[in-house]
Order: sequence, then C-alpha cells, then structure tokens
Amino acid sequence: MKRNWNSVDAIAVFVVCVLMLSLLSMGIARQRGASRQSSCENNLKQIGLAVHNYHSAYKQFPVGSGGTDTGGVDQPKRGNAGRLSAFVAMSPFMEEQKLWEMISNPLHSGSNKFPAMGPVPWFDAQAYTPWSLRPNRLVCPDDRQAQTDSLASSYVMNYGDGVEKVFYGRGDWPNPNDARSAMLARATHRGVFGKQREYKFRDVLDGLSNTLMLAESKVAGLRVAKNVAGLPFDPSLAIKAQRDKQFWPAGREARWCDGLLRSTGFQTILPPGSPSATSDQGDQTAVMSASSYHGAGTHTLFCDGAVRFVANTIDAGDPSHPSVGLGDKRTSRALTPPGSQSPYGLWGALGTRANKEPVTIDVRKRADGITEPRRPIPAEQLEAVRKKPIRTWTAAGGRGKMNGWLVSCAKEGDVVLVNEKGDLKYLTLSDLIGEDAYWIVQSLVAEKLQARNQLLDQLRDAVGLLERKEFGAFLTQFVDASQMSVQEMGIASAFVFQKRGILIQGFDDAIAFAQSGQVNIQVNDNRMLATFNGNDRNLTGNFVMHYANGRWYWLPPPR
Repeated sequence: MKRNWNSVDAIAVFVVCVLMLSLLSMGIARQRGASRQSSCENNLKQIGLAVHNYHSAYKQFPVGSGGTDTGGVDQPKRGNAGRLSAFVAMSPFMEEQKLWEMISNPLHSGSNKFPAMGPVPWFDAQAYTPWSLRPNRLVCPDDRQAQTDSLASSYVMNYGDGVEKVFYGRGDWPNPNDARSAMLARATHRGVFGKQREYKFRDVLDGLSNTLMLAESKVAGLRVAKNVAGLPFDPSLAIKAQRDKQFWPAGREARWCDGLLRSTGFQTILPPGSPSATSDQGDQTAVMSASSYHGAGTHTLFCDGAVRFVANTIDAGDPSHPSVGLGDKRTSRALTPPGSQSPYGLWGALGTRANKEPVTIDVRKRADGITEPRRPIPAEQLEAVRKKPIRTWTAAGGRGKMNGWLVSCAKEGDVVLVNEKGDLKYLTLSDLIGEDAYWIVQSLVAEKLQARNQLLDQLRDAVGLLERKEFGAFLTQFVDASQMSVQEMGIASAFVFQKRGILIQGFDDAIAFAQSGQVNIQVNDNRMLATFNGNDRNLTGNFVMHYANGRWYWLPPPR
C-alpha cells in the first residue's frame, strides 16, 4: 500500500534541508577565510621571487628608497626626490612591464610633463596616472582598505632594528664626506633595505633563512603617533604615545610607490601588532611595527623566499632598551653600541642581516613564535572554551598575568590561550609558572579520561543512527563541519549515504576494539584522536575519531 505524504514528512525534509544549508554556509565562510590567507601568503612568495629575480639581474637588492636627486616639495614635478620605493624598481619582475615602461619613460599628461622615473611619489595620482596603477600583488585580501585604495600597499620592507635616523640616506648628510655621517648610516642601517643603501645576498651574514625581508602592515585603522621625543633611547614610548592626541592624519599613508619608512617600511623592535610612532625629528627617526588582519600575528617573508607566520607573542626582548646607534655625545644618554647583537630578542635578531645573533627556528615545535601559517581555530571551539570558568595565568619569572581560558595544549608542550578580548596567545608550558603548567597537564589527563569514558556510548549512538538511516542526524552529531571544507563535507556526506553498510561495520569493529581496550587515545596537532588497532579492513585508511567541544567526531577516510 502506498503511503501518503504528510506534514511530518514535509517537516523532516525541511529540517534536513536547513541543516545542510547551514553546514554549507559555515563551510563556505571558512573556505573564504582560508582562501584569503592563502592568497596573502602567495602574494609574499611572488614578491620574494621578484626580489630574487631582481638580484639575479642587478646583483643587489632594490634600495628601500631611491631614485633621482631632483624634485622635492618645492618642485614636485621635476623628479622623485630619491623617494621611490623598492616596489617601483621591482615592478617589471612582478609582471608589470607596462607599468614600468610608463614610469621609466617621460610622460606627457595634458599640460603636465613628467620626467623619466616620475615626479615625487606623493604627487597627485590623477595627474600622474602610474602612481594609481599599484600592482595587485601588493594587497592582502583581508585588508579591505587597501582593496579600495589604489595607492595603498599591505606589505612593508625590513629596515632592521635601528631607530636613530633609520630613514637617513646620503642625500640627507650635511657633508657627503663627513666620516660621522657615514658611521651613523652604518650603525643604524641593520636591515635588508635602507634609504639609498644597496645590499646584496652576500651581505646577509646571519643566513637567508634567519633574516626577514618583508612583512605585512595594516592600512586601515592604524594610527601613527608623531613628535615623540626620546624614541631612540626608549622605543616603548611609541606605545605610551598612543594615549596622546598627536597623530599623522593619514596614518601610515601606505603609498606603494613611496620609499618613506612610514609608507613601506617596518622595524623589528616592537612585536607584530604593536603601535608605531615617529620622533620629534620627523620621519627620519621612527619606530614602525608590522601588523595584519590575521589575528594573532603576521605573515613574513624571509630572504630565502620562505613565508612564515610570526605570532604577536614572539620574544621581542625589552622594548624600553636603547636602540643601536651612535647617540649624541652632547647628552649623557647612551645608545647600544654599533655592532651589538639586537636588544629586541628573537624578533630583533630576525631583522638584522649581519650581527651573528644565535637564531634557531624550528617550525615544527612552534616554540619560538614562528610557524608555517596556522589554520584558524574554529569559532565554535573558542565559544565552547569560553563557557568554562576563567583562570588567571602567570608568566614564568613574574613577567605578567593574564585572565583567559586554555584552548589547547599539544604533546610537544605548545599551549594556546585566549584572553577576555578574544586574542589568541601562543605559548609553551615553560612560559608559565609551574602551578599553571601542572594545572594544564592535569586538565588534559582529566579530559582524556572523560573522553575515553564517552567513546563507547557515542560509538553505539552512531551505529543506531546509521541503522535507522538518520543520515542528517549522523552528519550533525558525528561529522565536525568546522574542521572541513565544503568539498570535504560533500565527500563525507556522499560516503555516508553510499557506504552505510561499510560504515556500520567499521563502527561495530571500533566498539569491539574499545570494549577490549584496543584503542589508542593521543593528542596530535592540538587534537585528541582515537585510533583502533587493526580497524582498517573495510574503510580506506584507519578508522579514526577526534574529540572536540566535549564529544567525539568521526574523521572520514581521505580521498
């Protein structure tokens, strides 16, 4: 007898459709975020390739700020005043040959006549159109302001860890033959790029894989303080200056064609995400920090072409320590002597090219704050974590305290905390006092015991749903959509529908192994996984469950 379609059936279909749409929308949002981060990494890789190709052609890096000596504030159309950024010189190596030809040849636009290499980079871009044709590679997809501003660049060049007259070139010297001016330049220019300074790969004595070339910097919402006295002697004044009311109206300005440190440069003094400031001497003496829209750190490009994610929590030494430089003999205040190792920890060491600081980067352990780009922690996981009681965490050595929650702890001892503002902190157990480290270990032991006790019941629940063909409920309860892309979710759904019998047998085998104690529960890549010895007869790959947000999820076999 044929059963009639009733309202209960319609509601069931509607619920399943809503469920699938919600899973799809979550996956799409996550996929878009991951795609934007991947595009940002690729941009830096392509810029790095352009620098390497430039070096192959000219046997040196492009200068951070250079060009013709003519032009300036009084005669902006006569020349570029030596203020063109390295990105201009690199444009033909970034597949922008047409743009380079426009810049490198004289240009007539209406009544305006511009010389080869253009006017000053702050000239009206509507009159001199090449300045408005910024290469697309110079924009981070997450930087919405840079997307709409045709002059803005999301990437900045490494000027090292100097402060005193760090943006100081030969054209700024009172006397080109003055020995003190030459010494000042050598003492301050410790990075890979500098104003009117040419460097080569052979100058990077600290190793290409240990020396930064570029990083990210925000365009929108970035305030840059100005007229901050004493920056060379105490760079942390840049942080304190954020309470004052003196800021550059245009912030970082971020003109891609302008070699100004404030536009296209950064220093490894304050850690990523920190404030920036210029001194009472203007733009020549400044502290500019890297930053990004990627949350807990910034993507960086090393001289060997590798792109790594540097956490905001990287060791940056003492920000109040005097910077390296000659200083002023007329005062009693002293700077760190030239040639010294960077006083700004690992972050400072990565910015210097030839100061022989001991640098060890192990991207597998992540203990030094440097990693390959991290996958973002799902919002659902953070929401579940923040429902637990908050705890006060104390740094080892009494370096400070923080209220927050434990997100995860890997077997290598890498810890992820989240504070009340939602900022993620990447640490190690050794960064915390013994009491906190012990609490984390005990919490993991308790969570592992709880997870083991839940495993058998949830395996049985999964079998029941599959036997009743409640596929929507199974996908909701036993497939973690927050850890999967849309494509992976589709593959998992197809597997469940098409191979229900095989999947039931796999779960039955898992139950048998769990009952006999043949289950291995361990933490890998910040996830608790359960594997069942020998359970791979019916599924492609091992049968694996992972624990998140207080329950177990099935990990579909790889395809």
